[in-house]
Amino acid sequence: MRNKVAGIIGFFALLTAGQAAALGTNFGVRLGVGPGFGDKALADVNINTFTVGGALKIDLALLGVEVDLLYTQVTSEIAGADAVSTDLDIPVIAQVGIPLIPVLLDLKLGLGLQPRFHLGATFDGKDVEDDPTEDMVMYLPIVVGANLGLGVASVGVDIRYLYQLTEAVKGDDSRVNHLLFMAGV
Repeated sequence: MRNKVAGIIGFFALLTAGQAAALGTNFGVRLGVGPGFGDKALADVNINTFTVGGALKIDLALLGVEVDLLYTQVTSEIAGADAVSTDLDIPVIAQVGIPLIPVLLDLKLGLGLQPRFHLGATFDGKDVEDDPTEDMVMYLPIVVGANLGLGVASVGVDIRYLYQLTEAVKGDDSRVNHLLFMAGV
């Protein structure tokens, strides 16, 4: 019986060792790219996203919260001309870490909210005068990723699916969901 109890305690200690080593606050840089998927009138539009910025992650054993401040550019080709939307994203993502190799490698799953604040737009190289884009669009990020612990730093990769919750253009209920491939240090 004593060996079983010791084995169970040892098993749980190994499960939490990777996360226990990462307790606290971490800062980093994020970079991401990926396609967008429009519906309705935007179904045939080629949409691409580029995002870069800073990240703050607070780890609490197996749970964590990540807050990013991301400069985002969404480009698309509409009627033969390039359209570029420049935005500021602030995703807040609750995460669960599952250690695969304690202290070294863990899998993370996350869910959160991501407000996107519209900064401006260009169409065919010219600023859009009467921009119909909403000031803020809300997304639901769904995250699957992995972190590789390297002692004083860690390297993380994520796949983020951003599901658009609110309309982006006044009076138009078309939605653009994004699939981002993110990396961070």
